[in-house]
Amino acid sequence: ASMYDGSADLYDRTSGERICSCAGHKFSLRSCIMSPDGKKILTASKDGTSKLFCASSGEYLGSFDAEAVLCGANFSPDLSKVLTAAQDGVAKLFDTHSGACLQEFPDHSAPVLSATMSFDGTWVLTSSSDLEAKLFETNTGRCLRSFSEENGFVTCAQWAPGGRQLLLAFFSGKVAVFDPASDRFVQEFVGHTDCVHSMKLI
Repeated sequence: ASMYDGSADLYDRTSGERICSCAGHKFSLRSCIMSPDGKKILTASKDGTSKLFCASSGEYLGSFDAEAVLCGANFSPDLSKVLTAAQDGVAKLFDTHSGACLQEFPDHSAPVLSATMSFDGTWVLTSSSDLEAKLFETNTGRCLRSFSEENGFVTCAQWAPGGRQLLLAFFSGKVAVFDPASDRFVQEFVGHTDCVHSMKLI
């Protein structure tokens, strides 16, 4: 549960008892997630920082300063890095252990709503309220693709299961699967008469 006072509380879903409280932010939280192994909690706040906590004790483990109001934060698949998405239109990549900023992804013209990494760490996918999704090269920060240019406004973007292909939903009502390795769309799904806001590949 994320709190307006800048703290996050973790509860046991069976007993309802609070396991720990993660505090330290100066302003309210925008997102709060748990690592896939269940050991760490990552928060993102309007104070411009993302913070890392121990999920069993609430102990503060580190901070990542994005220098702008955050919309969210995510772990890399191997948990060695943290990606932040900020209102200034920039996504940033941080080292989980040192807190150092390793790369910036600055090409959006409006707040970045999400930033996620491919399974092998090669690419970063961002989506923004500018209705664009962008694919970046992780090591260089170079924008490889802007998906609004050819197919219209993007309403939702995410990695498909396995983290190797992209799922993209467009304002036109089309949903498409894009393969970064071959740099092409490999599948399209049509039939909606209005914009698609969410999707899931199972």
